[in-house]
Order: sequence, then C-alpha cells, then structure tokens
Amino acid sequence: MQIAVTGGTGYLGAHIVRGLLTAGHRVRLLAEPGWNNPPLLHKLSEFGAITVIRGDVRDPDTISRLLDDAETVLHGAGVVGTDNRREKLMWEVNAYATEAVLRQAHQRGLDPIVSINSYSALFPPPGPVIGPDTPTSAGRSAYAKTKGYADRVARRLQDEGAPIVLTYPSSVVGPAYMTNPGITEQGWATIVRTGVAPRLRNAGMMMVDVRDIADVHVASMSPGRGRNATCAAV
Repeated sequence: MQIAVTGGTGYLGAHIVRGLLTAGHRVRLLAEPGWNNPPLLHKLSEFGAITVIRGDVRDPDTISRLLDDAETVLHGAGVVGTDNRREKLMWEVNAYATEAVLRQAHQRGLDPIVSINSYSALFPPPGPVIGPDTPTSAGRSAYAKTKGYADRVARRLQDEGAPIVLTYPSSVVGPAYMTNPGITEQGWATIVRTGVAPRLRNAGMMMVDVRDIADVHVASMSPGRGRNATCAAV
C-alpha cells in the first residue's frame, strides 16, 4: 500500500518506516523543511520506495499534499516533553494538527487511519488497569492535555465510522535507528549507567522496546481495523 507517514523522521518513526518498507509498502514521508539526515534517508531507501514531502504538519495544504495518492496514513508527529514553555507548540501540533490530519484522512476515505497517541492521554486511569476502553483523561501537564484533546477527536471520528486505529505507547526505550534517542531513552540512560533508580511509591514504569512498538504499527496497517487498540492488543 501507499502509506502517508508523519513523524517518520524521529526516534520511533524511523523504526516504523523501516518496518513498513520492509513489509513491501510504499511510503510518503513528511519531513520538516529544515530536516536533514541523508544517512537515514539513504538507508531507508534501501528497503523500498520512499518519497519525501517537505512541509509543516500544521499547514492544511501540506497535509493535503501528503495525503495525495495515499491509501492509508500513519500519523505520529508530535511534540514530546514536560516543558510547559512549549505548550503553544504542543497545542498546535499534538492537538490541532492531529485533528486536521485525521479529518482529512477520513474525508478522503483512507483506511486504516493509524494515530499514535500516548498513555499520557489515559493517565491517571479511573481504575487500576489501563485498557482499550479506558476513557480519556483530563491530563495534568500540557503534553497530556494536548494528547487528550487528540484522543477525544479521534474517538468522536470513530463514532462517525472513521477507520481509526489508536495506539498508546508508554515509556519507549531501545536503540535509535540513525536518529537522536527518545526522551525516555535519554532520561534512563543515566539511571542505567549509575544503577540508581528513582523510588516509586505504589507505582511502576511501563518500558517498551521501540522495535516492538514499530512492529505493532506495521501490523496495524490493514484495512478494517478501526478500533481502539493498546500496544498489547494488536
């Protein structure tokens, strides 16, 4: 299939794009105008057909160009972090750009529409276990609030019949594929080196390998799977 991908130049996205190409798909990759990683692009090109579309995910015309000729879309672009000074950008990208991508994809009849959210959209849960039916949380941080907004939009579109598949990765770790390490990977690298972990009271950390998460999303690219999905459910 011809798959439009946002966020494919980042830590998780590069692994996903490699997996999609290896599976025989063709990829239309959205890249920011200033993005420059020739080694990654060259390596990805060895696995299959990839077309780079330059533009800003916040621009509706860019989204339109990206989705032209696409059969499906995997939306993974996002601003990750706990720095509330980036709140405006988080709302623009995580919330409003996500809404625009999902709505355009639905209007064009793309199937599936895979959207990568975050377990932050579901945390803290009303019960002890987070699952595919866990309601969206109000969120505490700017990041969680913007991911929650995107989740509510996606679920409303699902109710309208949009074939949207939602995933909620948690703390992603593992080797980078010719990109910068992920946020969690960077933070926990020091902990692993020193052997000193933070004390968690009545809690824990859900660590998932970036390669496993990539495999989940490659497996999600099948028509007719429009439902909520946790990473473990695909």
